[in-house]
Amino acid sequence: MWYWNTTDCNEALQGIHDLTHCKKMDDDNHLFKSGVTPEGKMWGSDEDGYPVLLDIPGPSHDDYMAMAEMERRARVAAATDKISLLQTKLQLNIITDDEKAELLAWLKYIDDVKAIDVSPAPDISWPEPPED
Repeated sequence: MWYWNTTDCNEALQGIHDLTHCKKMDDDNHLFKSGVTPEGKMWGSDEDGYPVLLDIPGPSHDDYMAMAEMERRARVAAATDKISLLQTKLQLNIITDDEKAELLAWLKYIDDVKAIDVSPAPDISWPEPPED
């Protein structure tokens, strides 16, 4: 015999946990007790409070938006790394016309990335970075 905690979806131990909202389980061979949770599944409680395997939910829209914000920061950081030397050359007035065009292309790319609306995440069309 064991107890299923319907709140945190785990085993509750008599004498250690509050068993008020727990279900008494007579099946010591229950799949939960095997210690193996199948890939892509998690334990939850059914409508009667008994343990049941559920599909792990995918990321929420807020999760996708946060991932898109991280992607934006990574793209801007990579572009900033690309233009660092070019900006130094510009400040020292030793930049070539080709390098100046490359700098402008990277600056436009940064502006384009920053302008992306991440609210439709994960369906975002990111701009292509300039050719190296």
